[in-house]
Amino acid sequence: MISEYVGTVDFDGEDRISGIAPDFGADEFGSSIGVSDQQSLAFALYPNPSADSFSLLGWGSERVQLEIYDMVGGLVKQVQTMTNTPVDVRDLAKGSYVVVYRVGRAETSITFIRN
Repeated sequence: MISEYVGTVDFDGEDRISGIAPDFGADEFGSSIGVSDQQSLAFALYPNPSADSFSLLGWGSERVQLEIYDMVGGLVKQVQTMTNTPVDVRDLAKGSYVVVYRVGRAETSITFIRN
């Protein structure tokens, strides 16, 4: 007789058998932000790509700390601004950058292209 088991699915969509301890590897978690630190960072960087400026579009007006990194990880610009306010990027060389933005203790990043 084949016994039945109650299964669960982990972060990767892999089947887990109930009662067996899961493998808590790095892929078992969806975010590096702690539960108590989570905030909604629902912003859009627009326009992207851009030759002269971009804005973080969001609801309302929030203070944002921006760090812009080149693709080898060098910090090329830091800006403290408000959402929906243009950030001048004419001083950056053409290419791809990673924009890290922080609101309070929450942080996320997006790729930006300067053309």
